[in-house]
Amino acid sequence: MDYQIGRNSVKHGNGSSGQFGSWERRIELDIQSSYVGSALSDVPVLIDESILPSDIWSIAQNGGGDLRVCTDSQGITRIALEVVTFNTATQKCELWINVPSISSTVDTPLFMFYGKAGVSQPAAAAAFGKYAVWPSGDYLSVYHYEGSGVDSTVHQRNPQSENNMSYSAGKIGQAADFNGTSSVIDHQADFTLNSDDIQYQAWLKPNNTATGAEYIWGPDGAGNPQLNNFLNFEIQSGGNTKLFMPNNNPQGQASTWALSNGVWQWVTEIYEAIGGGAPFCDHRLNYSTLDNDGWAPTTNNVNVTNAATAVGAWYDTVTSTFKGFYDGSIDEFRIIDREWSNDRLSFEYENQNNVSNVLNYIFPLIPNI
Repeated sequence: MDYQIGRNSVKHGNGSSGQFGSWERRIELDIQSSYVGSALSDVPVLIDESILPSDIWSIAQNGGGDLRVCTDSQGITRIALEVVTFNTATQKCELWINVPSISSTVDTPLFMFYGKAGVSQPAAAAAFGKYAVWPSGDYLSVYHYEGSGVDSTVHQRNPQSENNMSYSAGKIGQAADFNGTSSVIDHQADFTLNSDDIQYQAWLKPNNTATGAEYIWGPDGAGNPQLNNFLNFEIQSGGNTKLFMPNNNPQGQASTWALSNGVWQWVTEIYEAIGGGAPFCDHRLNYSTLDNDGWAPTTNNVNVTNAATAVGAWYDTVTSTFKGFYDGSIDEFRIIDREWSNDRLSFEYENQNNVSNVLNYIFPLIPNI
């Protein structure tokens, strides 16, 4: 009987009696409960190369077609997986899984199977495909910016065009780079939302926060920069972020904290209208730096239908030009139709900021069966 000892060991047969018994390898990755303030459910969790054993690059398929993840060691309860990248030559990857339940009292085990020829990932809309990683009732759009601006959710709010865009190393995989003068990802007539809660998340690395009115997310405007019930997301001169809606009075609120140039920072912007009551917004920098603003006296729920939108600028239909260009990089931009709890936001930040802190590779003694 052989045993797997450590991340560089050789092990033939994965010990599974379930549906992945013919896969060559099985490893265990535990979500550490010390990073979970309260029990969480349906959470997309990032796995990258920092937590994987070295043998995976020689045994798994390039592209990750044979990767499978389950919540049990026997491979019975499979969970959804999105393989954004899995490159055996560079030994880099970006994988997202949807974990149904994460405990705050004991570590949550996950089991990855790999090492199987002639298999592939399911179609995006199939069971356990990438759309299932991002629950459709929560996630309106998810952009990894891994070489393009395509949407990973079932909503498929993909760009009509990408103007003067480039992509380079980001916080997680690649990121979209905006030159501050002409770069924009243009989405045409694809955004519909009627909600009293909305959340924007993004990793931002601005190059120059001194210019002011740089748009992360803006609509197809009409003279002034926006549709009345559209919630805009911009960076003001000095690096403060701002949420605003033109038909509000006042129009919006800006953060008291400021972004720094040249470094990656995680920004979460949450707007809550409280079912038609006086709204407020939370500006969060790297999760822990919080600026909570009341937004009174007037309120409007976010309410747009088939709105044309843009990332990195806004479009003025009067002058037929883009304005408010963003100078910097964006990674993992998400638009979410709800407000997450503090514990959920804290976990997401820790997971995305440093995967190997939150996930623990288990050095098991697994007999070959």
